[in-house]
Amino acid sequence: MRRKKYVFFELPSVFTSAQCLQELDILLKLVDAKDTPFVVLANKCDLDSSLPYNEFLNRFKLGNYINTTSDDQRKFNVFRTSFTEGTGVEEAFRWLNSVL
Repeated sequence: MRRKKYVFFELPSVFTSAQCLQELDILLKLVDAKDTPFVVLANKCDLDSSLPYNEFLNRFKLGNYINTTSDDQRKFNVFRTSFTEGTGVEEAFRWLNSVL
């Protein structure tokens, strides 16, 4: 049986740092685009200081990757999450299950 692989990358939605942007960029370049679903969790969305979804996408330059599931593009999605409240976590795993 072949093992399925995927990538989860958690970013706090309350701030951005150069290091987070750099790590995400490195992961996006290293991970095999066609075979590996990539899920970004915009965590801490329950905080008042969290970035709105579209601003988060713009800040991390993620808009071009969202929901690409054609054979020639990366399977990629971003979910606003709060592990404290349980927001978005189930949706992220459902999406991952649908693309594996």
